[in-house]
Amino acid sequence: MVDYFDQDKRTVPLTVIDLFRESNRSVGTREVKLYDTGLDIEIRSTFSNSNDAVVVFLNTKQDLDAGTFLKLFNGVNNHYTYFQSFEDVDQCIDFISSITFEKVFLILLLSEAEHLIPLVSNIPQLINIYVCDEQDKSNIDYKKFNWLNNFPSVRNRIYKVNECMFHDLQHDIESLELCPTSCVIFSMKTAKISSVKGFDKERASYMWNQLLLYALQKLPQNEKSKRDILNECRVQYHDNKAELGKIEQFEKTYQPQSAIWWYTRDCFLYKLINKAIQTEDIDIIFKFRFFIKDLNDQLVDLHNQSKSEKENILTVYRGQQVAAKELETLKFNTNNFISLKPFLSTTKNKDVALMYAGDGSQQPLFESVLFEIIIDVNKSDKPLADVSKMSQMLNEDEVLIAMGMLFVVNSVRKIDNSIWEVRLTSINEIDTEPNDYCGYLKQKIDEETEPLMKLATLLYEMGSYEKQEKYLLMLLEE
Repeated sequence: MVDYFDQDKRTVPLTVIDLFRESNRSVGTREVKLYDTGLDIEIRSTFSNSNDAVVVFLNTKQDLDAGTFLKLFNGVNNHYTYFQSFEDVDQCIDFISSITFEKVFLILLLSEAEHLIPLVSNIPQLINIYVCDEQDKSNIDYKKFNWLNNFPSVRNRIYKVNECMFHDLQHDIESLELCPTSCVIFSMKTAKISSVKGFDKERASYMWNQLLLYALQKLPQNEKSKRDILNECRVQYHDNKAELGKIEQFEKTYQPQSAIWWYTRDCFLYKLINKAIQTEDIDIIFKFRFFIKDLNDQLVDLHNQSKSEKENILTVYRGQQVAAKELETLKFNTNNFISLKPFLSTTKNKDVALMYAGDGSQQPLFESVLFEIIIDVNKSDKPLADVSKMSQMLNEDEVLIAMGMLFVVNSVRKIDNSIWEVRLTSINEIDTEPNDYCGYLKQKIDEETEPLMKLATLLYEMGSYEKQEKYLLMLLEE
């Protein structure tokens, strides 16, 4: 094995212990507001149970009052969507470009559209552009604006500033809830990697996902870990009586053997856990550590039981809406690797998956996609199991797959006018080049005796020094 640590010792402290001993600075608290709009708008947490949408209004000529605009927007917005107003083009583009996980919906003035749309249309996180007529004219010569059809992200009409535009905007935002699965797509290089700095963004994210679950499995289960998840859930759903009732039920009745039942229930757990994993929010993931461990342990037990069954090759399906831009990325990456970040709900029943895929009615913003996934159960290094007998969805032949399973994208094709089919085949982690470095980091994690030090080791090796320091100080407090 490559001596990764020796190669890095000239540029970073020799051990996590060294940094632990030297650490004496205070750790900052989490900010309350995600974006500072300068407007009177309530944002409850940097981590929200919202649908990851950011509405950006570029008002270069200041012809529209942002406060009035926001009032109209709040009239139809029920999802705590973030709103940001800009008057400067460069600041607006910088802001949108800096967003990593959220989806952006941009509103532009008609008079600025021809200049601005070419500048922003290719930003990956930009889902849709809405062009509004600030003069509210009724005699627009629409033929002059046929060029807008050259940009798929532009909504297919010119709006007046009224509730109609905001209802369309809200409809598009709600469609995000049909696209919950986050993935990492990457290719493998033959060169050996001696540090996380040597990985590109996608492979580093893949490694993070693999190692995170490994580190969480090493942390102890105790009452504090359960209190952490209960407190966070109550903060996130403080104004939702129905979810608060489910949280109370969870507190009173939860047992480790009911983890799958709770995860497959339409409630706070899967929403918050999947979002935390998708966004790599270590603070929230840490709070959910005891449930993630229970869920994975239950999957491992069921997976080991199923290995003795005759069915070695399992074909499962997943139907969902996929953003048009993300589908294009999948098409471009045929024969490359894809790792699905969160726990993945699939079904043996193709018809059930097609029902969830939809009928293409969300085009051109989203495409209906049927994923066909082929898995060699006996060779899989990630647990999966038929959970239909313990799932909330009793009639859906559900198969739950652990977070981070790795696949090859075999093909992406349109099977009719409204449905796309993406075929994936599972591969074992040991067949991939990053595994050598993952093995090294797992060894470093195992060497630590203190539970929180295991997590701090992972954060340190992945370059998250501020987060690592926070968990080291938590260890000191304990």
